[in-house]
Amino acid sequence: MPALGFSLRGARPNPVAGPLGVEFSLGSADPARLALYDLAGRQVVAREVASLGPGVHRVELGRDARLPAGLYTLVLTQGERRAVARAVVLR
Repeated sequence: MPALGFSLRGARPNPVAGPLGVEFSLGSADPARLALYDLAGRQVVAREVASLGPGVHRVELGRDARLPAGLYTLVLTQGERRAVARAVVLR
């Protein structure tokens, strides 16, 4: 079995009409953060995800507050590593 690494698969499905499900993997239990930004670069929501541990994960962002329709940027960071993906929310 290959070692799991750091990666951001992005929103699944994309575009999405409900809560924004994000798939990613962590290679270690080091501090990690998943953030969502709007087109103006404002942080809309962020979540610490290191507690999930190494492996493949799926979390929902914007579940508590309905995200407006638009194009968003997802950013996953862990140590020096950074991954970026785009997501579209439809209404």
